[in-house]
Amino acid sequence: MSAHQLDDSKTYRDLLSALKPPPQTSWQSLQQASLARFQALGFPTRHHEGWKYVPVERILNTACAEKLSGVVSDKGQALLKPYFLEKTNFERIAFVDGMLDQSSSVIKHLPAGVRLISLAAALEEQKDLQERLAARLTEEPNALAAANGFQFQDGVYLFVPKHQKLTLPIHLLIAQLGHHGNALSQHLRFAVELADDAQAEIVCDHLGMTEQSYLSNTVFEFTVGRHARLKCFNIERHGRAAIHLNAMRFFLKEDARLDLLSYSHGGITTRNDLHVTFEGPNASCYLKGLAVMNDDSQTFQHVHVKHQVPNCTSRQVFKNIAAGRGVTEVNSLVHMVRDAQKSDSHQLIRNLLLSPAAHAYARPQLKIYADDVKAAHGAATGQLGREELFYLKSRGLSEKMARFVLTYGFAEEIVEDIPFPTIRSQIETDMKNEIEKLVT
Repeated sequence: MSAHQLDDSKTYRDLLSALKPPPQTSWQSLQQASLARFQALGFPTRHHEGWKYVPVERILNTACAEKLSGVVSDKGQALLKPYFLEKTNFERIAFVDGMLDQSSSVIKHLPAGVRLISLAAALEEQKDLQERLAARLTEEPNALAAANGFQFQDGVYLFVPKHQKLTLPIHLLIAQLGHHGNALSQHLRFAVELADDAQAEIVCDHLGMTEQSYLSNTVFEFTVGRHARLKCFNIERHGRAAIHLNAMRFFLKEDARLDLLSYSHGGITTRNDLHVTFEGPNASCYLKGLAVMNDDSQTFQHVHVKHQVPNCTSRQVFKNIAAGRGVTEVNSLVHMVRDAQKSDSHQLIRNLLLSPAAHAYARPQLKIYADDVKAAHGAATGQLGREELFYLKSRGLSEKMARFVLTYGFAEEIVEDIPFPTIRSQIETDMKNEIEKLVT
C-alpha cells in the first residue's frame, strides 16, 4: 500500500513542499494532523537548536525516487538470509526497499490476543488508534517526523494485551537492497502498544546492503502500560551513502520500564531523535547507545527525557568512536517539571577520537523546575590514553594491537548487553573489522 506516491525527479525538499491536504482515505485525520504539524514547524535549519550541527541541506537536497516492485529477487533473498535471526526464536516482519516482504517474514507463535498487523489496516479498523496518533502529533517537535505521518508507505501495529508476555522477540527487519536506478526514499511508521502488565522484546534492525544513495525516514511510537516491560534494540548498519532519519517516541505509564540499546554504524548522515515521556509515577528508563564512525560518516543522537510525574528514574550512557572525518553529536536534555518531585536522572556521554580530523559534540542538559530531585550529568571526549598504550605495549602487544584492545574495550560495554547471539555476533564482527581499520 502507499499513502503517498513520490515523483522520481524530486529532491526531498521538493517532495515536502508539494504536500497537500490528502484525498479521502481511511486515515485522513492522521494525515491532516501530520501535514498541519509539519507546516506549523516548517523546514528544519541550522538555526534550530536540534539541527545545529546536522547537515540539513544535504538531507533536503537529496534526490529521492520511489521504485517499489514489492517483490524481492532470489539474489536479494540470498543477501538478506545471513541477517535473519534464529528462525525458531523470533517472529520476523521484513521490509525491503520500503515495502513489506512476505517471503522474508515469519509469524508463527503469537500468544492469544496479540495483534501484529499492517498499520494501515489497524488505522482502518480502529478509529481510536488514529485519534491517539493524531493527538500526539500536536506536540511533535521534529518537522520531518511529523511529515512521516503523511508520507508513510507502510508500517506495523503491534498490540500486546493485559498480563500477556510475548514468548518470542519481534524482529523488525528494515532493509535496503538498492536495486533501483535512482536513489530510493522510504517512509515507514510503527505503532506499538503494551497494555498493563504486558511484556515484549523488539529488535528494530535497519540494514543497508548497498553503497547506493538512499533516504530512510522511520518513526516508532511505543506506549508502555502500567507495570509493563519493554526491551527495545535499535540496530543501524547502513550503506556508505545512506541518509537515515529515525524518530522513536516512548510513553511510559505508572511503574512501566523501558530498556533501550542502540548501535549505529555507517551512513553519510544518521539522525536519531529519541523522546521518553513519563506519564505515570514510578516508571523508569535505561538508555544505552554506541556509534562507530569513519571517513565522512556523521551520527547525531538527540535525546529528550521528560519527567512530568513524581518518582521516575532515567539513566543514559552513550558512547561514540570517531575516526577519519567522522562527526558525532549527543544532545541530551532531561526535563523535570514542577510536579516531578523525587525524580532521579543521570546522563553520561563518552567520546573516543581516533584521528585529528574527527569531531565530537557532547551536550548533556538539565531543565529542572522541581526542588526535590536528583540529577547529574557528565561528558568526556579524548583520545586513547598514553599510559594504557604504554602498559599494553610493555606486555608485548604491538602498537596496532594495543590500540585495538583499548578501542574495542571502550565499546564492548554496550555491545555485550545485546542478549541475542546472532545479532550480537554480527555486531561484534562488524565492530572488530571496523576498529581494525580505525587503528591503523
